[in-house]
Formats: sequence, structure tokens, C-alpha cells
Amino acid sequence: MNLERIKSVVLVGLVASSMALTFQLFAIEPQKVIDATEQIEISDKIDDKIKDLISPKRIVVNYSEQNHRVFYSDFGVDLWKNTRDLFQNSFFNKEFQIKELDIDSYVDMLSKKSIVYNFGTEIPIDIFFKMNNDDVSEEFKNSIDYIDTIYIDLASEKTMILKNGEKMIQVPIAVASLEPLVEMVDQIKEKDNIKYGTGKLISASPEVLVPINLEETKTTIYVSNDIEVDRIGKIESIVEAFFGDVETARKIEENDGSLIYMYDKKGLVFTDDGVLKYFDEIEAPVDERSLYRSLASYANFLSLYDYSPAYDKRADMYLADIEPIESGDNKGYRLSFNYRINQKDVILDENFSDELKRPIEVEVYNDYIKSYKRYYRRTASVDSLGSFSFSIDYIMAPLDVINQNLEPIRNGYRIDNDLSLEAMKSIENQKILSTITSIESAYYDYCEQDSQAKLVEIWMIDFGKRRYIFNAYSGELIKTYRKE
Repeated sequence: MNLERIKSVVLVGLVASSMALTFQLFAIEPQKVIDATEQIEISDKIDDKIKDLISPKRIVVNYSEQNHRVFYSDFGVDLWKNTRDLFQNSFFNKEFQIKELDIDSYVDMLSKKSIVYNFGTEIPIDIFFKMNNDDVSEEFKNSIDYIDTIYIDLASEKTMILKNGEKMIQVPIAVASLEPLVEMVDQIKEKDNIKYGTGKLISASPEVLVPINLEETKTTIYVSNDIEVDRIGKIESIVEAFFGDVETARKIEENDGSLIYMYDKKGLVFTDDGVLKYFDEIEAPVDERSLYRSLASYANFLSLYDYSPAYDKRADMYLADIEPIESGDNKGYRLSFNYRINQKDVILDENFSDELKRPIEVEVYNDYIKSYKRYYRRTASVDSLGSFSFSIDYIMAPLDVINQNLEPIRNGYRIDNDLSLEAMKSIENQKILSTITSIESAYYDYCEQDSQAKLVEIWMIDFGKRRYIFNAYSGELIKTYRKE
């Protein structure tokens, strides 16, 4: 047999083998599957999970003009949990009178005893009604479409302000008494011992809150990837949760260390850097997107697989972004969520992933979950740290951090306002401070170590169009970038 004929025989054999493997990979009929994309009945259980997803990014409790408290999570505070129940008790009265409000009137009300809920993104007004099995009235639709802030007056009048940027409406609260909320606010007065003053301290907006008594220490937190591809037992338990069993799923090991499991048209990817990805197909045309239906599908998805953040505060996440998307002729949403450790946001390093900007991203087309990606970190136990030990560091006040970094902050102001170096000489620091729109405490995750990685506590401060991230212990500038 000559050389060319041998080559031909080998080639035919390779093609036949390839076809056989392809048939095994995609054509074998699965025997068992859990389907998260079937038509969903929105039960009370799913409704409760939707309410958990629509939770505030930050809760501000105002006691007076000089006394404010800030909570970055409702976990253990339960203010939002109890407030949202008031919605169910005719929070929106059909016969109410809507009153438009200006910014000065709103600012004055911030000095009263009150609660302010700040959300991570603009939430459509109709979502709050649908969470309570009601339809938004035409009057509401014509008054405000989206909400990023809810203000509850606890001082005198039973009134609520719904706010989106500078657009505000005031409506009465149709409940017999707000005394339960007032009692809760009084009980948590010393729960967070950091007191805040208003932005007037730095000539900024009174809506900006500035910590004024930082005489506390923080315990360093170490985290590890929740997904580790070498922990096969845990990987297979996740596969079983999604697909019903492991044996009939097709396993593929990639050269980069990633693991892929295929089951019918569905797939699971476990990357070497700790990201979990799930993908599926849209089984029927979705001509018109529904945010509430999409939220219900995601809530059902979580209910089926029960795979929320793997640390004690498992439900401690919030909706951070809503983006309309399309796949062919189908219309849906990309929903992004942030999660918290120790009741504070975990900010991922922007260079960690090109395709995952927030810890949780899900593409939903009404009843269909097309893709789901997530990157969680679990807090490390003392025993797992080995030679590591928890260290105590003092937190710098944000104004001290700003003073330490005046040069890059002034340079950012110059660039953003297209000013010359000569023109900047006449710009006083107070004018730059007046552009501060937000001061937030959070954790920064460099995402460099798979295990026993140290989270850095940060101050995240917005000056106009620019965001600065500072190490809260050393005052060092970690990142700066223009906000979108």
C-alpha cells in the first residue's frame, strides 16, 4: 500500500471518529433534566424572591440635620423588609394626590427623622406595584417612570417621596401608623457607630453624607474562590443541581484548566479563575420583553438551584443594572447584581474579566434564562488561613484621604473640565470638593489570588464625572476612571 493510500485511509478513519464523537456529544437523548426555562407560575415564594432582588444599595437613616446613619445592607437591620411590606398594605392609595417637589424642599426634608432608600439602578415604577399584585395608575405613569430613591418621612406627616435624579413626587402613605418603623429607627440609632454629617461640611450637596467620627478599627477579611476546578466533588454537585445527574452530562476539559459540561442544549462552564457560566437556548420567540417576568424567571432559577453567594449572608445582593438586550428578533434584559460581604459591596478589579463587569450577570428573555455568569468569593475561616492571621488596621477619614491625594484629584478635575495648567492655579480646593456627589465604603477585590486573598477596605468617592477608589487604611489611590 503506497504512502498516499495510507494517508487516505487514516483521514477517512479520523473523519468517521470525529462524526461518531460529535453524535455522542450532541445527539444522545438526555434521560433526565431540570428545566429552568419552562413557563413560570409566579407564586408567593417567587414574589418574595423578587422582593429580595429589588433591595436598596444603601439605607440612610436621618435623625436630625447633624445626625445620620448609613447602612450598606438591610441584613440584620430589616428596615427595607418591613417597609416593603407596607406596600402590600395599600402603600399606594388609589385616591391619593400626587404633588411635585423641588430639590430645595427635598433637601429640607433630609433634616427630619426619616429613612432614605438608595437603589443601585433606576427601577421602573410599575415593578413596585406588580410586586404587590397591583397595576400602576395612569396618574403615576404620567408623574414618574423610574425610581432611584424612596424617602419615608417619620417625623410628622405620613408621606413618601419617590425620586429619580431631580425628578420628585410626594404622595401620602395610606397606612394607619408608621410607629413600628419609628421604633425600629430608634432601636438601631447606635447600631452603626459612625456618624455622618451632610455635604454642607465641604460645600457639596446636602445629599452627600460625610463620616465625621472614624475612631474605629476594622478586621482584615480573606476570601477564596467559591469555584475551584480541582474540587471535583463540589463541581459535580453543582452539575447535578443544574442537570439532575452527572453521569449523562458530557465533560470536556479545556487546555486552560476550564471544565465544560454539556447536557442537551444546556451547558455549564467552570473557569480556572473561578467564574461559573451557564447557557441555554431561547425555545420560543420573545417579541415583547417584560422586566417583571424576567425577574420572576431569575428568581425561579435561583429557587431551583439555590446557588446564591456562598457565605453566611446568602441573600445579601441587590440589582445594580438593567440593560435591554436583543438576540436575533428576541427581546430581553441583562440583569447585573452586586453582592456584599460583611454588609459592604465587593468591587471587582476592572481588569479581572472582559465579559463579567459585575459579580452576577444574567441574560433573561421573559421565561428563558439564556446565560448566567457569576463570580463569588467565600470568606476564609481562621483554620484555613494557615500562617495568615487577622490584622487590625485603622480606617482613615475620607477627608484625610482626599487631602493626601489632592494632586491627582486636581489633575482629574483639570482634564474633565478641559482647563490649562495656568487656569488651574486659580481653582481653590473647596471648589473641587463641592463637586463630590458620593462617598461610599466598600471592599476592593484585586481577583489575583484564588484563595486566601485579602480584601482591601476602600473609600469610593465620586468627583463630578470621575470616580476615585482609595485604600481606606493607607489612603493610597487604587484606581480612578471616568464614570459612564
